[in-house]
Amino acid sequence: KNVTEFEEKVIDEVAGIIYSPFRMWTYRERQKVKMKDSNFTVRCNCYYAVRQLMHDDDPDEIYLTASHLKRMAINSTLKQRLALASEGRQFNWYETCLAIYNKRKANG
Repeated sequence: KNVTEFEEKVIDEVAGIIYSPFRMWTYRERQKVKMKDSNFTVRCNCYYAVRQLMHDDDPDEIYLTASHLKRMAINSTLKQRLALASEGRQFNWYETCLAIYNKRKANG
């Protein structure tokens, strides 16, 4: 589901509405719909874990919880995030996931 939401479309099953994929949800777009960054970051954590860390696995066959995927993503990027923090910069989950998506798309 996380992969589909980031790459293809987001479906609100309760309201019956289909939204553009999360890869198109820039910071400005998220502000417009008042989406909390913490919720969006967790979704990016999950996408990162599936596409970057578990890239050989079929996303539909991954049955880990969002919490588990989030921990995997956070743990695997610790050194990178600390290095950026030492430079006064912050790791951007959205930009990182967008780069993963773009690379996958370019490579077919």
